[in-house]
Amino acid sequence: SIPVLPIKYLSPEEEDKLVSKADQDKVLLSQIKTTKGLREIIQNLLKFSNQERKAIGDLIAEFSKNKD
Repeated sequence: SIPVLPIKYLSPEEEDKLVSKADQDKVLLSQIKTTKGLREIIQNLLKFSNQERKAIGDLIAEFSKNKD
């Protein structure tokens, strides 16, 4: 037998959020690919544990707040 999955219909607002998120992801991926050194930084970050990545992310977020 073939399973029947429910269909989820999105409101226009939800659909816009999904499209917007996809567009943001495309822009971010493009920046990662084209920004010199950023790709290597991200590859190295992926080698850390989740806890270490979170700590580094928090540190970067705090640094960027102080920079503004």
